[in-house]
Amino acid sequence: MIRASKPTRQQRQHYEKLVGCVIVRVLWDKLNGAPLPVLILSTPGGGTVECTVMTDPGRHAPGYLDHDI
Repeated sequence: MIRASKPTRQQRQHYEKLVGCVIVRVLWDKLNGAPLPVLILSTPGGGTVECTVMTDPGRHAPGYLDHDI
């Protein structure tokens, strides 16, 4: 069994900004020849932002959502 570690304060702040956003479209880009999903989100304030599904910030592990909210 893999025990999950607790998120850092920075990780919590980064992901909490996504609360209330809604995925309105999925676009596809490429990174090193591999498909790269880009989520278009509507924000609670009425704007839209891109959220790219990356690995981690250093691109070492899956699951990092890169956004600039």
